Amino acid sequence: MFRFPKNNGKSINYGKFKVKCRLSAYTALTLFSLNVGAVTGMGEYRFGPDTTENLACEIAEDRAQQDALIKFNRQFIEAVIEENCQSGDCRFNQQTFNKIEGHIKKKTAKRQVFVEQGYKVCVVTVNAEVERLNNEIKFSIDGVFEYKDGDEIQFRGISNFSGQVYLYNYYNGKYMRVLKEVASQNKEFVLPSGTYRMKAELPKGSVQSKELLMFLFVNQNVSLKDSYTEIEMKSAINQISANNRRVITRYIIILRK
Repeated sequence: MFRFPKNNGKSINYGKFKVKCRLSAYTALTLFSLNVGAVTGMGEYRFGPDTTENLACEIAEDRAQQDALIKFNRQFIEAVIEENCQSGDCRFNQQTFNKIEGHIKKKTAKRQVFVEQGYKVCVVTVNAEVERLNNEIKFSIDGVFEYKDGDEIQFRGISNFSGQVYLYNYYNGKYMRVLKEVASQNKEFVLPSGTYRMKAELPKGSVQSKELLMFLFVNQNVSLKDSYTEIEMKSAINQISANNRRVITRYIIILRK
């Protein structure tokens, strides 16, 4: 969770972020394929009485489409290893992110619902015509991804295109927009920019919170809401041309002081 202090007129003291050192290593594996082809993808979702069958099958279908894209298209796997050191105490943290680039031109989907170990399971098989996209946008985000309650937060980024950067925080089943900034071509930007300050806020009664951040870069005019459900967010992103957007997701850890 994030909050903007009332005294946002003050400048951010970026020096406090230098107490941690970072050592990042990147590994990547890229799989190439033909430009267009037919492929079958499968996805499943286990659900209980609090989830409707229709919603469960929508999630399963989304996973099946992702499976089809992975099988046919290009999957870029990035492993980031960070060493965080503070007061002589060092810890390693590894996160792996998948970037799947592609477009499903046509599809047919078949749903099956059955009971397994007391839960219902929806399995969806998708037969899709997939096209590999040529997205020329290069977008990257850097920063610290572990904070204590009340710490000021900043991220730095860069893109080879000019556009808008949206930051959403996924928490309790909702994507909430934290901020929106302008990015200039090949020029490093800071989130938040100017005199605004953003602070980490630990949910009440929690000692630790692991939350998902989504950085969305677009180089076309779009109208995005302040909040979305998971399904709504995927739909909103899919309405933006795949050649005009980049999405980066990162987990952030917030600890009690």
